Amino acid sequence: DAVRIRNTVDIIYQLKDLYEQHDEGMLSLFSTDYLSESGMKDAISQDMKRFSAISLNIFIDRIEVDKDLVSVSVHWSASRGDGEKTFKDGGSSVIIIRAGDGLKVVDIKGNSPFGISNK
Repeated sequence: DAVRIRNTVDIIYQLKDLYEQHDEGMLSLFSTDYLSESGMKDAISQDMKRFSAISLNIFIDRIEVDKDLVSVSVHWSASRGDGEKTFKDGGSSVIIIRAGDGLKVVDIKGNSPFGISNK
């Protein structure tokens, strides 16, 4: 489980970095089912088009491993600028990651730090 936890921490910070860099490659870290059902794919794309600057801080509070699911409790704060205004927000969420064919985010419960354009 130690390796899975380390990989889970890595994926959380990889999501953060890719989001800040406006890299839609971050979508490959989500399960296709979650992206289509949640509308997250469009929401993340909208964020990247709308905001010229994205700064996201994610703090991991707890990691719980249960068979092939890893629940990561986080709190976060963000500022996103569109050239005219800067939007600041924050919240807490549980990012659920499934192990298997690579690690994939299968759900985000609570306040998602990603895809705020559709909120």
